[in-house]
Order: sequence, then C-alpha cells, then structure tokens
Amino acid sequence: MNEQSLLEYVESSKEAIINDCIKIINFPSVSHRIEDVTKCLKTFIAMAESYGFKTFMTPKEDLGVIEMGQGDETIGILVHVDVVDAGDTAKWKTNPFEGVYDGENIWGRGAEDDKGPAVIALYAMKALKDMNLPLKKKIQLIVGTQEEVNWTDMENYTQHYKLPDFGFTPDGSFPIENREKGYADILMTFTSEERSNSKMIIKSLVSGDSVNSIPSHAEAEIEMALKDEGEDFLQEAQKHHIHVKRKENGNYILSADGITTHSSRPEKGINAILLMNDFLCNYRIRPDHAQQAIQFIQYYLKDDFYGKKFGIYREDPYEYGEYMDYTTIVPTMIRIQEKQTQLNLNARTRYGTTLSQLQESIDKVKGTFSFRTEVLGYLEPLYVNKDKKFIRIMSEVYEEISGQKNEFQLAYGTSYAKAMPNTVCFGPVYHNHEDFAHQENERISVDTLITAAKIYTLFLARTATLEEKCR
Repeated sequence: MNEQSLLEYVESSKEAIINDCIKIINFPSVSHRIEDVTKCLKTFIAMAESYGFKTFMTPKEDLGVIEMGQGDETIGILVHVDVVDAGDTAKWKTNPFEGVYDGENIWGRGAEDDKGPAVIALYAMKALKDMNLPLKKKIQLIVGTQEEVNWTDMENYTQHYKLPDFGFTPDGSFPIENREKGYADILMTFTSEERSNSKMIIKSLVSGDSVNSIPSHAEAEIEMALKDEGEDFLQEAQKHHIHVKRKENGNYILSADGITTHSSRPEKGINAILLMNDFLCNYRIRPDHAQQAIQFIQYYLKDDFYGKKFGIYREDPYEYGEYMDYTTIVPTMIRIQEKQTQLNLNARTRYGTTLSQLQESIDKVKGTFSFRTEVLGYLEPLYVNKDKKFIRIMSEVYEEISGQKNEFQLAYGTSYAKAMPNTVCFGPVYHNHEDFAHQENERISVDTLITAAKIYTLFLARTATLEEKCR
C-alpha cells in the first residue's frame, strides 16, 4: 500500500470536494423540513452511486448507507445531512442555504456540522476505492437525517440492519474524543391561570428555533397599565438593550438580541431568553403561567449554567482520572401563549449524572412553581476505552498527519457516536480552533477539510486492510 499516493489523491480532489460540499449545503435541510432533508439525502446517495459505490436506504428513506469492501468486521462512519435552522438570517454575511467558497472557507449552514465532514468521509472512501486497496473489512458510511433532533433515523436503522463493529463520526473535534457528555431535553409546561391586577400582561413571548442552540433573538408582546407607559419604561428597556415598538392597540413589541452558539457551550453565546427575562422580571407581571416561567428562569437559570440551585453541581470535574467537566442546563426555547407557557431546558450531563438525578432536581421546585415536565430526549454520556486497537491506530494517524500529539478529549456536545458500539468523535476541526457549528455565519476552512480527509483516508486504509480484528 502506497500511503503517499493516497494522500496525494486526497489533495488532488480539493476542487471536487469544494464543489460537492456546496452542492449539499444548497439544500435547506433543517431537520423538520422532511421533504428538503430527504432530497438532500437522496442527492448525497446519488453522488456516491455516481462514484461507483453500493448504496441502500432504510424503508422510510430517512437514512442511507454507502458501502464498500468485505470481511467479518465493519467500520462505521456516521454523518448527517440535516442541520439546525439558520437563526437570525440578518446576521449572516451570506445566504445560509447557498454554499459559498471565498478562497479560504466554505460558508453555509452545515459547512462544519455536518455536510462538509460527510463529503470528505465519502472522499476518504473514494480514495481507497480508486486506488484499488485490497480491503479485509467492510466500510459503511451511514448518512442520517435526524441527528439534530430525535434520532428516529437511527432507531429505524438499528431495527433493520446489523451495527458496525467500531468506527467514528466526523462531528466534533480533533484529537480523539473518547468521552462525550450526555444529552437531555426537558419540556416544562406552566399552566397557572390566576388573574389579578398587575402592571404588565405578557401576551406572547417567542425565542429559540432549535432545542440544542442558544437563541440569538427573543420577541414579546406586552400590555402595560397606563401609569407605567412612557419615558420610564422606555429608559429601562434601553438600559437592558431591549428594542421597543408601539402597536396601534397600545401594546408594546419588545425584542432582544443575543449571540447564538451550540447549547453544549453556553458560555460562548448570549442567551436572548435570559436577556428578555432579565428585563421583564423588573415589573409586576400578572400572576399566571407567564409570570411563573419568568420567575423560574430568573431564579434558577440566570448566571448559572451548572444547575447549582437545582443541586446537580459536582465540584470535582474528574471521574476515574478522566476529565468529565460539569453538567450544564440552559433554556433554549420558550413559547408564551394565551393559556400556557412552554420552556425547553437543554442539559448536557457529565459522566456519573443520571437522568433520574436530573429529573429529581427539577421536581424538587414544583412546590414553589406550577409546572409539569416531560423528557423529550435523553442520551447517556459516552466513554470508549482508549486502549482498543482501532483507537491506537487513530492516534497514530492523527499524530502523523497533524504533527501534533494526540491527547484524548471530552466532547461537550452529543453526536451519533452514542448510537453505535465502539464509536468516537474524531474531527474535523481542532479543539483549540474556533467552532462555528450552530452559529450564524457557519463556515469551515478548506485546509481543515483536506487535512481531516487525509487523516480519515489513512485511518481507513490501515484498519480496513488488516486481517485481525480492531474493535
């Protein structure tokens, strides 16, 4: 096997990789837009077929598999072509659903998470195929469409097909992320209908369009008592960076703008829900479900990502000598309507924190606040032993191509790695580089993509040509 020829093949594919990335980014494949997601998946599968790969899809056409090689062991590469919503499009420098290459970066929703990585994973397989490597293992590129939401695609896949023996997902950072935080979405529904005199009635409040992103915009409509209207109210709004418009019926439209980021790293953004909430709580709100939610957010979630007031904070961030960080819990979506308020809390649980502990911590405050809870999604934290053979090969390849020492990392987000045995997050960006996933102006440098493609190609070449087991 001539490894240098493989690397040169990847380098020579740069223009084709850029073009295919843009082709896939151009689909507005937000997870809930099923028609657009399906079109994107079918286009990606058709692209693989045009390169000579065998492919198949789940009966519901919500996941595709691109396959090559043969043998007793299967290497799985897990990617996804669904994306989160674009957020505030006014903050984008480009159209989020029109891929753009500026000579350095590819811009567009999904460029980093996870369409760009999906394309280079395909090209890593293409390098092995076109260079005619004698494979002793099967390789499957597993392409999902519901990673950003409820993973129904993976449920359908696991019901119909045998799982790979080991593998990776290019949906995180280099070096190897053999640990991953858990994930939970907890929907809180406030339904109190108490009515009495008040200075403010919250007619509506909307913020957030994705359960796993910090929202960058919040908008509310409020009704104020006459004595509270005027300069004092406007000045207070200005202090809190709240924009105010007056409607013809006398109500006010309030808007707050923050900075979106992935909900697994809330400290990197500015949560518009918290900005709006911090202003509203200064007024005597009509004591109903909206007031309950506002007070809950202000007391339990303001200036605290780590659930200290819930009692889920653990001071020691290590477990079994491995760094596990802290559990985070943040608001990502809120909808205040006429008869109820719904608030989504997104939690990223550290290893050792269970779902029951999380639920019990929130349930403890039900005596003070009137709400019910529902767990919409939950995934256990991930840990893969770094002494496994395929992990050792990953480490060797990473160090050779990057020129940097491999140091095993914790993934703050969640990925398809949790869906399969012996699967880790592996690139494509470096952990000390800026991460643009789930942000406005998402982008990834082509140099990053090509370097990652070389790493994946060499890893697949070294593992798939081995007779012995690597799991």
